[in-house]
Amino acid sequence: MKKIKSLSLLPSEKQEAHDQEFREAFNAIGTSLVVLLNGGNWGTQSNPLPLNYTKRPAASYPVLFFGPKSEKRIPQSLLENGDIKKIEKILSSKERAAWGPSKPILRYAPTPTKPAPLPDGEGPIGISLTYKITVGKIVPYKLGSTEGGGLINRTLRPYGYRAGTEDNDGDHVVEMQIGGPNILENLWPLEKDENRSSGAKLAATRVKPGTKEMTLEEASKKKGSQLWLMIVKTL
Repeated sequence: MKKIKSLSLLPSEKQEAHDQEFREAFNAIGTSLVVLLNGGNWGTQSNPLPLNYTKRPAASYPVLFFGPKSEKRIPQSLLENGDIKKIEKILSSKERAAWGPSKPILRYAPTPTKPAPLPDGEGPIGISLTYKITVGKIVPYKLGSTEGGGLINRTLRPYGYRAGTEDNDGDHVVEMQIGGPNILENLWPLEKDENRSSGAKLAATRVKPGTKEMTLEEASKKKGSQLWLMIVKTL
């Protein structure tokens, strides 16, 4: 906890450089949480089942960059590097004029203090505190299918962002299987291979409410009422 507190005092851009230290500290706490959560009336909000989450923590999602609106794709690499000349070659004359003389390019961290609007005021985008995955977060299990991440892809598309070409998918940070809603505050691009495998991995994840391991669906049926989980480890 002391390590996490000291790292949390750093500016957000510096915290990203210490991502691995954050993960190691949180996962060390998770080991102790498993012991603390054993026994008693399992799966309740006050005594949730330990869950090894099948995705990275929210703060480790990619940083995004947006500037002018564009009908054509603008690679994130050009925006990140501030390559104004190459970006302008992609834009129409109308789009170049709308970008203005200062040529602003804004940086969007996945977990800002507060979700921020896109350059022309759309959005806001950013994973809100409510949906920020960290060790110790308590979530309800929800049986059922999940929706795709098209909402954030459509929101970012007017700025030349093409998720598929960037090798990303729109991702529900808190999976819908564990109570995550289909809203912008819970959506952010993630590498498509990781995103597409995480749902299946989560469905196959086994928990241990007693002496026998079982899937989340089996534990939910055994519980017979709302099943609550606590994340004790992330990737």
